[in-house]
Amino acid sequence: MASPPRTKRPLTRPRRPAADSWALIPLGASNPVGDDAATEAVLMPLAAICPAEGTEVVKRLKPGQPGTLSLHRRYGPALVCVRYRKDVATGNTRFTTVELVIDQGPQRRQPLIRVDIRFDDIETRRQAIALGAEWDADEKTWRMPRRAAIQLGLVRQGKRGRKNPAEPA
Repeated sequence: MASPPRTKRPLTRPRRPAADSWALIPLGASNPVGDDAATEAVLMPLAAICPAEGTEVVKRLKPGQPGTLSLHRRYGPALVCVRYRKDVATGNTRFTTVELVIDQGPQRRQPLIRVDIRFDDIETRRQAIALGAEWDADEKTWRMPRRAAIQLGLVRQGKRGRKNPAEPA
């Protein structure tokens, strides 16, 4: 089975759709991972398909477990998990949801910068460590993501085109 097409956009957390969002639902068995596409589809309100609120997860299954075999055949290696949900209010409506990998690529690392934190400023050092800072014993400075240094107030947030106040690591 073919793998999903690779795009240049990084994998991001999907935003929660608005209450008035609509979804195009294919009719019949179609494979979103493969080349075949559904010939007919219907436009439905997203809330009518699976309301995000008012449901609870009853089961979470990994691909290949009983209850996921047809979905595993349909989506192939893109399938991450299958969730069975039920409507809390009525208890008689069941939803089957799937989690799919739609894009993959290398993770972008934030560039590290060097910052000086006073030895007696224990609280700032504790917060810096919690935000991913590491002590560089050779340089006798702290290395941390620029975003963390800005959050702690150790560097100013420069505008584009201006020289950054911190030296890149």
